[in-house]
Amino acid sequence: MRISPAVLALLACAAGFAAGFPAHAAGSEEDCTAKETHVDTAACLTGRAATEQQALADAMKRVKERIAGIADDARRVQVSAALDQAQQSWGAYRDAQCGMEQELDPAGTQSSSAKRLMCEVDVTRRRVEVLSELAARIAPAGQPALSENLPTD
Repeated sequence: MRISPAVLALLACAAGFAAGFPAHAAGSEEDCTAKETHVDTAACLTGRAATEQQALADAMKRVKERIAGIADDARRVQVSAALDQAQQSWGAYRDAQCGMEQELDPAGTQSSSAKRLMCEVDVTRRRVEVLSELAARIAPAGQPALSENLPTD
């Protein structure tokens, strides 16, 4: 059974919408949805998922490097623990959300697997954005934190 590229594109948009993202967020999967076979689509999406996983690992490394530069030992330990907890909770969210996306299709269908992969790519991409913003907010060692530069009322 072959799913047309138009149906896969629609599924990508639906997966992005259901995950709370605008339809154009699924645009990076366009090349994958244009593949001729399920095997090619799956390989493409698996490659995109691997790329996003590497970007996630890189973003986590940057945040942890910034946290390591926090001078106050107690604060550094507290922020590091909070990051670990947030990342663990995010992983549970990703798995549950993308599992739900997969369950929307009949069990075992090719499109359900593609839906899950598209969801994982989108959700992971969003997490990378959040972590990048977080890293930018954590001041390098010896500089005041961004929150210390904000006016207070």
